[in-house]
Amino acid sequence: MKTHIAHRWRLASLSTLIILVSISIQSFLPRSIAHADTIAQISLSNTHQTIDGFGGSGAQLGAYDLQSLPDATRTQILDLLFSQTNGAGLSIVRSEICGGADYNTDNFECKSIEPQQGTWNWSSDGEEIWLMNQAKNRGVSTFMSTSWSPPAWMKTNNSTVGGTLSSDKYQAYADYLTQYVLNYKSRFGIDMYALSPQNEPDSNSTWPSSLMDGNQLKDFIHNYLKPDFQQNNITTKIIMPEVGNWSNVPSYANPILTDSNTSNDVDIMAGHSYDGHYDPLANTQGKPIWESEVSSGDPNDSGMGSGLSWAMKVHNFMVTTQASAWLYWEFISQRCCADQQYSLISVDFNNNTYIANKRLFTLGNYSRFVRPGYQRIDVTENPTSGVYLSAYKDPASSKVVVVAINQNGGDQALSLQTSDFQSSSLTPYVTSSTQNLAQQTPVTATGNTFAVTLPAQSVTTFVGDVSVGGTSNLVQDPGFENQTNSTLSSPWSRLEGSGSVGVDYHLAGYPHGGNNDGWISSASGWTSIGQSISVTPNTNYTLSCWERDSNNITGYLGVYYTSSKTAGPKTETSFSGSSTYTLRSETFNSGSNNSVTMYIGYPGVANSYLVADDCSVTAS
Repeated sequence: MKTHIAHRWRLASLSTLIILVSISIQSFLPRSIAHADTIAQISLSNTHQTIDGFGGSGAQLGAYDLQSLPDATRTQILDLLFSQTNGAGLSIVRSEICGGADYNTDNFECKSIEPQQGTWNWSSDGEEIWLMNQAKNRGVSTFMSTSWSPPAWMKTNNSTVGGTLSSDKYQAYADYLTQYVLNYKSRFGIDMYALSPQNEPDSNSTWPSSLMDGNQLKDFIHNYLKPDFQQNNITTKIIMPEVGNWSNVPSYANPILTDSNTSNDVDIMAGHSYDGHYDPLANTQGKPIWESEVSSGDPNDSGMGSGLSWAMKVHNFMVTTQASAWLYWEFISQRCCADQQYSLISVDFNNNTYIANKRLFTLGNYSRFVRPGYQRIDVTENPTSGVYLSAYKDPASSKVVVVAINQNGGDQALSLQTSDFQSSSLTPYVTSSTQNLAQQTPVTATGNTFAVTLPAQSVTTFVGDVSVGGTSNLVQDPGFENQTNSTLSSPWSRLEGSGSVGVDYHLAGYPHGGNNDGWISSASGWTSIGQSISVTPNTNYTLSCWERDSNNITGYLGVYYTSSKTAGPKTETSFSGSSTYTLRSETFNSGSNNSVTMYIGYPGVANSYLVADDCSVTAS
């Protein structure tokens, strides 16, 4: 209940209080209504992070094992991973900068390009070069490489496993990484997008590894690696710290980020999320965030339960962490480890067969359609229990993408509403227990609404184009989603009257769409809310608001052209009360005006309210 109602009750006698309580139950409880279906609003106007892509890795002999399969089998797997027409359309490949003297399947070691100081072997890493070029042939252009360990001769323990980089080998290691980038481009046509100098510097593992703390990484990057890159005109981005647990990212990143002399040495902040965290990073200096590795050591689950779980992990990193990239661990399971099949594709090397796990396809609901360079935009994230949405647009074209997760055991009706653009149709692509990125019949818009159904336990991607001639919504904060508490604030305001006004802030069931709405409660006298709108002179416009009320009022929606509705002139429509959301609309011509004031309100009635949401002013 609104606080102004409570204040009136406290002034009443006990008998009056009982009467008012009875009236309140009848008049105010319907404000929390059950919709026939669930409404989610999409808006192009407020953009978030730019997407760099989605992918995985062929590291630790993964590429070696994939290349060893029969040609037909590996071609099928490569298409499933990277094809944008019949696969997941992954857009990032993460490779390993190998440090070993030879292959060692016991600890996943692969051959170094410089096994001894000054001795270079550019044929040592043929399998990962092959994988990168296979991905490149299928449209991938973003390649990232990570060093698990410097070569043994650079280490304090003369081993690629454990130990740390010797302090007198910092320059040699920087030269090593620089030559890797230069030669992979000149010899193999691989333009490295990003390079990470150390994988999981917080982990002393039984496979190739090397410990470094945040200050050591800062020293190495600032004094050795970055100068080498600059001297050789290398534009490859430096990504760090790639710690094993997401919660450790700040302690490793802060030394370099909080120093103004070094904060520009790093381009991307990254970590692995084996601890299950996806917290936003408090200090990134505006740098993109990548989740660059995650998997599970559990027995393989190839079904939709796993697919939904991993889709939610991607969703949380996109929406909560605002990550620009999300990478799984291995593309395929490794030959060495028959009990470790929790990859995107599980391979039986004894029979040269494979299972494309559902998590590959639910990741594909993002990667195939949300391409590098897209931007995340606003959409109602959690419109009802068990349903989660994220939305994206391509600033270079007219394409819009919505990814919808339905965790529930039944189908979910959903109304997707476009608040500030128009689109004629959306094409769904469904991953469920029986479908893999299966294209469905396009859904046609009715006005600004798409009535869609999300199948039970599914991930659905909707792809559409902003219609040519689509008009922008001139109302600022049209759904009250930028309001930060229950007090109505700019660009909205009380325009006239003394009745109470406010925001139903994050009250489930109250808004028409999103999390908030605006409200008026007036016992007597005219009260309205609204805002000033910039318009083009002599242009026809349509004003609309979704409205519901206590069903005992006469309301008005309109625009005025001078100082107030009372002073006029104005254009308005009246409407009778309705306890369910109803679209109220009025057309007007701007005349000679450059601005008008839109309003919605009503003359006060005892025990009454009016709720407005999802308002728009568009050129007719």
